[in-house]
Amino acid sequence: MTTSSWDKQNGRVSSYDVQGLGLNYRITDIGSTMGRLQLQRLAQDRQRRRQIVQLYASLLQNIEHIELPFLHRLDDSAYHLVPILLPTTTLRDELQVALKQDGIQSSVHYPPTHLFSFYRERFGTCSLPITEDVASRELSLPIHPNLTDEQIRLVVASIRTFMSSQTAYAF
Repeated sequence: MTTSSWDKQNGRVSSYDVQGLGLNYRITDIGSTMGRLQLQRLAQDRQRRRQIVQLYASLLQNIEHIELPFLHRLDDSAYHLVPILLPTTTLRDELQVALKQDGIQSSVHYPPTHLFSFYRERFGTCSLPITEDVASRELSLPIHPNLTDEQIRLVVASIRTFMSSQTAYAF
């Protein structure tokens, strides 16, 4: 924008021009208030997320063909995701359906950026086989500070049941 909000608010100008793509990242007063309150809980929420990841890791470790990336990392983490890697894309998609049928939300984080149409249209295509392979097998399990140990056990039980039924796959 060719004119700032401050200049418009103070009556210095009555119009403006937009010369390129841009976004408004200003936070609202309500969002700011919520953020300040959440910051007061940050330490305890991070501790709980750490506990959740540790419980997932201990419960998932004996399920064959599931990898838990990043658990070897010793540095600090926000523990905002619990990704698992499955042996095949098909298995990931079927597991996600099975979890949903059990009332369990799961997600995919993150699709490879170079495959998004926005980037392909602007920069062309490229092949990143390792990135594409890992992304096709990744599934993120539920995590939030209010997740109970019992809910985590239900998620893992659903995964265990699904994986034990997958005798058709030659892992």
